[in-house]
Order: sequence, then C-alpha cells, then structure tokens
Amino acid sequence: MNYKRFFAKNYVNAIGWRTNRKLMAIESDDWGATAMPSLEVAQKLKDVGVDIGTYFYKYDHLESNTDFEALYDVLSSVKDKNGHSAILSAECVVCNPNYESIEANGKTTYIPESIIDTYKRFRCCDKSYVLFMQGIKERLIHPQFHGREHFHVKSLMEDINNNNPKKQLAFQLKASVVEGQRFSALDYCDPKEEPQMRTIITDGLNRFEQIFGFRTKSYVCPTNVLGLGINKIFADNGVLFSQTGQQYWRMADGSIKLNNYYWGQKDENNITYWRRNCTFEPTRNQDLDWVDRCLKEIAIAFFWGKPAVINSHRVNYIGSLYENNRTESLKKLKTLLSAVIKRWPTIEFIHSEGLATIIEHTP
Repeated sequence: MNYKRFFAKNYVNAIGWRTNRKLMAIESDDWGATAMPSLEVAQKLKDVGVDIGTYFYKYDHLESNTDFEALYDVLSSVKDKNGHSAILSAECVVCNPNYESIEANGKTTYIPESIIDTYKRFRCCDKSYVLFMQGIKERLIHPQFHGREHFHVKSLMEDINNNNPKKQLAFQLKASVVEGQRFSALDYCDPKEEPQMRTIITDGLNRFEQIFGFRTKSYVCPTNVLGLGINKIFADNGVLFSQTGQQYWRMADGSIKLNNYYWGQKDENNITYWRRNCTFEPTRNQDLDWVDRCLKEIAIAFFWGKPAVINSHRVNYIGSLYENNRTESLKKLKTLLSAVIKRWPTIEFIHSEGLATIIEHTP
C-alpha cells in the first residue's frame, strides 16, 4: 500500500461513529442485472465494431445456479465468534428491460421485467431465484437495494429509437452494454426528470419487497452518481441508510459535485451514511495480491474503531462466460476469510442491513 492510499484509508476511518466490535461486511453491487448474455453475443458486437468496454462486460453475466452454489461453499467454510458463516450483501437491481414487450409496443414505452423472469430466460440461471432465497434463509447472502434497473431508462429509450446500427444490434441481442449507454440509473440534472425518478425508485422498492419478502433498509445508487432530489425520494420511502458516504451529485448545470459524509453522519433528509473502506476486486487484476491489500485495509478500519466494509462487485464471482474468473476469485476470497478468522478471532460477519441496525442503535 503506497503512502497516498495509506493516508486516505486512515483519514476515511478516523472520523465519525465508532464501535469496539470487530464487524465485517462484504458489499457487492450489480446482482440481478443483465450484462453480457453470452460469448456469442459479445463476438457479434465486436464484429461490428462495438467497444464492449472494461473487464465488467468481458466477464460479467447474470448470476447462475453454479455461481450461487460455488459462492455459498466458500462463505460457509468459515464461522465467526457467534458461529455465523461469512455473508455477502448483494446490492440488487430488481428489473431488466423486457425486450420483447418493448419491441411489441413499437419501442414507444419502456417495460420492466422482474429479475425472477429474467432468471428464467437463461438456462444456467433457472434455479437462481430459488438459490437466492435459500441463501437468505441460510444467512449466506442478503439483498439490499441498488436500483430498479442499472441503467438510465430515458437514455435507453433514446438509444433504441435512434438510427445507430450498433445500438440497434445490441437491443436485438438483448445486450445491456453498448457504446455511450448511461449506467447511472438515478443520474439527472433536469428537474423535469425528477417525477419519473420518483416513480422508478418507488416502484423498484415495492418490487424489491415483493421479490424478497421484506423492505430494504439501505441503498447504493448505480455508479454512485445521482440527481439532487434522489436522497429525498429514498427518505420519503423510509430508506434512511446509504452505503456510500462518498456521493457524486449531478448539479443543475450538468457538472458533478463530490460530497463526502463521515461514518454515522446524517444529511438534511435524515439519511445516515457509512463508508466502504476496504476493496476486494480480483477480477480487476488477478495478478495483484488482493488478500494482503484487503487485510491491511481491514486492520486500519479496526484500528480506528470502524467496521470493515469491503467493496467487491458481482463480476468477481461470475463464471458463466469464463469459469476461471469465478474459480480464481473464490480461491482468493476463501484465503481472505480464513486469514481474517485467524487474525481476528472475535470477528463478526454482518450484512448491510445488520450494519444499519447496529449504527441506528449504538450512539
């Protein structure tokens, strides 16, 4: 860890709410979202010159039956001081585009598809919803709200109604990755867009409850760029905890303003914030020693009396496109969890909702 990163990690952890408990949460964004449907689709897009982007879209796919099973094997391989397995907080979107219905309506209206139906569209994911619910029951995975979709609905509809052949092909192939597409689902600067955003968030939160059987307690916005009125919409819906104290607000002139909230700080909407203070993203670079790096960040968090909240996206645990991606990441995750148990035997594995409750009831 270089000096700049060491200083930044200490600064983030030094301020705000503290606890004497050794708490650890793994927060993993993007669950439920479709990305690259298949390697065949990826090749067709490449053949016409589509830049499919970063490693996210090379490796990422809807979570499969095997992805859940392999992840659960690793999480259940360790136990904390309370006898609980490690648990992953799956920050979920609850809808994807219903491509067939949008097409049937002449591309005039956006129509969402529940992730339950999205799972059914992929043979490798036909048991994913059942496995998701099983994991919740067994305390291995716990969902919180990431968004209704992982893309900007208004922009998507503009994309599929223009004459760009690359974007038309992506729509026909049901690929939610295309040049210039906005993945900041809740990003806007025009106040006229706010009513649509309120509808999307309210509908998304209600769908989340229908799918998982409980209301979400916390949220994190896709790409963490959000319009000025978004936090009030969440607060009006009773969601009063944000997982990202570092937020990027879209201003009225189109610029972006960075706002930093410290641990336990409340904003004008009565939303309480915490920080993701550790990183575990092996898919980004499998040659980097992510275990050593993350252990050092956990140690800094505990030194300052903060929970260790690990940022680790879904793409790390996905193997439908490249099985080796999942295999190598899970090996590293198992090594990390084993090292944590050995170094901090009083560790407590918690999920995001549990962290919100602890902050709420611990002054």
